[in-house]
Amino acid sequence: MIFVLGANGQLGQSLQKLGVQPIICDITDSAALHREFQTLSPGALIINAAAFTAVDLAEEDASRAFLVNQIGVKNIATACEEFDLGLIHISTDYVFDGENSTPYTEFDGVNPKSVYGKSKLAGEDILLEEFSNFVIIRTSWVYSEYRSNFLKTMLSLKDRDGLSVVFDQVGSPTYAGDLALAILAAAKKYGKIRGETFH
Repeated sequence: MIFVLGANGQLGQSLQKLGVQPIICDITDSAALHREFQTLSPGALIINAAAFTAVDLAEEDASRAFLVNQIGVKNIATACEEFDLGLIHISTDYVFDGENSTPYTEFDGVNPKSVYGKSKLAGEDILLEEFSNFVIIRTSWVYSEYRSNFLKTMLSLKDRDGLSVVFDQVGSPTYAGDLALAILAAAKKYGKIRGETFH
């Protein structure tokens, strides 16, 4: 069985559409995670799509960002290890500095500039330093029919005579439905790719 944390987000809802079961739990509460995970069968797979993703707000509330994106990840990994569960952790391109003129690869060095990026990298580091039963998948600019996102904002403004948008970022928009399919493909190969990071 495959389960998703962060079930109410864009990716979480897309995964549920494909039959992944939601787990509604505060990942910063290790006791609550323990209670949820102990009911699962050994060998089940957890997809962690839960995160503090408000990039601008993270600058104002760094402690909350690190609580969710670092400590929350450690709580999940600890419970997965205790109950023999696999973990696919979703991360972000914000672990890089954005200075590359070409797409980042899994072998590029990380250098986050924002609190959000630093907190997500801290979560990755926890996995890499303390655990082995995980896969990290980094993504960027997720959009979908669910919740708010950049694409939906632009579409809502389509009837205006003109549109002014700051051009200070270049990225690769990722449809959450496609990302969900890629994650499930990785889930099928989980035993062969544990400990690896993918973009």
